[in-house]
Amino acid sequence: MKGIKGSKDRHFHINGSNFVLFCAIIVVIAIFTSINHNFLSYQNFINILVAASLIG
Repeated sequence: MKGIKGSKDRHFHINGSNFVLFCAIIVVIAIFTSINHNFLSYQNFINILVAASLIG
């Protein structure tokens, strides 16, 4: 449709600080997974989500 604005410009822009934080999260996950193979288990993931929701 011709009338839709912004249909051509669907690029995801990310600034430098958000990119650094994303890379830091990936590194932390990789380190803790290599130390403890249960880090990315289903139960631990649920516990992390519950703790994050309680903290806010």
